[in-house]
Amino acid sequence: GFWFLAPPPRVDEIPSSMARPDRVLAWVLGDHLTSRDVTAVRQLSVQLRAGPPATSRPLVGGVSSGFSAYNDLLDVTVVDRPVLGTSSPLDGYAALFRDAVQQSRPSAPLWAVIPTELPAPLREQIAALSSGVGQSAGVEPWQVRLLAAEAVAAGARGLCFSSDSRLDAPGDAAGLRQATLRWMNHELSLIEPWAAGGFSVEELAMADPQLRARVLET
Repeated sequence: GFWFLAPPPRVDEIPSSMARPDRVLAWVLGDHLTSRDVTAVRQLSVQLRAGPPATSRPLVGGVSSGFSAYNDLLDVTVVDRPVLGTSSPLDGYAALFRDAVQQSRPSAPLWAVIPTELPAPLREQIAALSSGVGQSAGVEPWQVRLLAAEAVAAGARGLCFSSDSRLDAPGDAAGLRQATLRWMNHELSLIEPWAAGGFSVEELAMADPQLRARVLET
């Protein structure tokens, strides 16, 4: 069945006798968090951890910068560093993710955001320049696959495939995203034990400069 990552309830409005929300996997304390958000997240984290057992869930947050400030506030940090639509190369995402790992507490579980659409401002710009035709411009399957591989190689324990629009929306763009995610789920199922419970050990030297490989150990 489905599990949900949901915004946290207001602790002062929930009685201790409230039934446990069984399908909620974790509470999400925000997205695109930076050092400016630490105080607000700290207050919310303290409230939730002091709340009734019915609301006890791991605390998750999407962090863009200032990762070390969230070490004691979040149980799972989601590395939310935009790559698509920026000047950062896709094959450099692993380095960005490892930078977040170095700023986090040892053995802390980190997830990675893998976008399946271009950023909304970029989509709007493309549409404006192409008289609406660009609305179908999207992320290629190989780009999603490369970012996912980079994240796993850098030590991501989970992947969050992000989307601003519905997967069941009409049109070719949504159909391509559906097919891409089915493909990714199949591929990831083959390496799940190593990605979820292993460690990135070393990068292998390859004769072909276009190829990169890392060793994962459980």
